Amino acid sequence: MRIALVLTQDRAGPTDLSVALALAMVQLGATVRIFGPPPVTSAGDVTDLLTPFALERKTDVKGARRLRDAVEAFRPDIVHAQDRRAALAVSTVARIRRVPLVATYHGLPDAATHVYTGLGASSRLPVPPQAALVLAADALVARRCALTITPAAAMTWFLQHRLRVPAKRLLTLYNGVPMHPTRDVPERPSVIMTAGSFSARKAVGVLVEAFIRLAPDHDNIRLLMVGGSAGDQREELQQRLAHAGLAGRAEFTGYRTDVPSLLARADLFVLPSLAETLPLALLEAMGAGLACVASDAGSIAEALPPGTGLLTPAGNIDELEAALRRLLDVPGLATALGKAAAEHARTQFDVVRCAREHLDVYARVITCARGSG
Repeated sequence: MRIALVLTQDRAGPTDLSVALALAMVQLGATVRIFGPPPVTSAGDVTDLLTPFALERKTDVKGARRLRDAVEAFRPDIVHAQDRRAALAVSTVARIRRVPLVATYHGLPDAATHVYTGLGASSRLPVPPQAALVLAADALVARRCALTITPAAAMTWFLQHRLRVPAKRLLTLYNGVPMHPTRDVPERPSVIMTAGSFSARKAVGVLVEAFIRLAPDHDNIRLLMVGGSAGDQREELQQRLAHAGLAGRAEFTGYRTDVPSLLARADLFVLPSLAETLPLALLEAMGAGLACVASDAGSIAEALPPGTGLLTPAGNIDELEAALRRLLDVPGLATALGKAAAEHARTQFDVVRCAREHLDVYARVITCARGSG
């Protein structure tokens, strides 16, 4: 089977997933080619699988035609678009005749995430016009694809019932991540880690405020802040910690591609986001055996069921502080949750499992397309 994976971004979740999937599918015997910018990721080296390509604007028609020509020359059996811009391109200008198209829908635009958070009345609030246009385009693209894959059942429900995508064109496949060596969390954990962008949607300020409250009673705890990008809240967060006299107990690493080594330094992992689908950072932390605390928003509960970690209401500093205090003060609780998280992640979220499921889906889609042709 010859698989073309198409990307338009060089980092973050869709890129990490695509790289990990490509390597795992090659391991399982598939022929894979990635079309996109050189990835900046800790998921592996795909230099030998990459056809470098840049499509920086949705309106880049000439670029989309070049993309079509490059993918067509590979002679794929199936094309899989891995992010929103890629899906738009390969479902319109860059579409290849008689080759089925699959797309993964990773999540809503930031301005529309409130309709997916599960926070009651907020899900009925109006969506800004620009975000509404993006959602309308998403719905049209999904109808042009043979199949749209979502990483969580809640997102599949959203596409079917809110964007009116036919159920036969939707499928839930959980994300997969490489499973790094697990560590035993000490009975008295001390290093609290988070990873991702520091945008408003990630609500990392909630974690910082909880840490500021906990620090006077726990002089051994440290904060490990991994990630961030231009224009996010990093500088503001650093100033808040400095004002509290805690700058020396918090480390901001910036964007990193050595995630396994950073996970090995941590005991607790916190994901305080206001909305998520199935975040890779959380899955990696679970696989590494860290005790995890996450907000109960979007599809996070699908990744972190009872007994594998602690869920708190999104945006609630008091509840996050209380959950972290339990893990810091109850001997052995963090150790037990870390072991349970690792066992669950290795069963449900291993990238080889994910790759095998993708290959099975591709085979069905290809067979169906050839039968209808």
